[in-house]
Amino acid sequence: MVVYGYPVESQKNRKKPARFDDKYIVFENKYHKLTKEEHREMHKSRNEKEGFENRNTNENIKAFCKRKYMSDFALEMN
Repeated sequence: MVVYGYPVESQKNRKKPARFDDKYIVFENKYHKLTKEEHREMHKSRNEKEGFENRNTNENIKAFCKRKYMSDFALEMN
């Protein structure tokens, strides 16, 4: 999807979601397949940035799913 135009003030000021660290997604001249441990660490570090470190794994997954896939916008687009 391509979005045209300018963001409204509320979009500019909203809290942006935490991103994965570059070391997990940027590779030079080759693709690196993450090990299970690297994959867990990647999600753990992002969850800490999002404030999920005090929740159990099931709660983290439910919160992510609700925000990402069950939002009004996502449902409308589907």
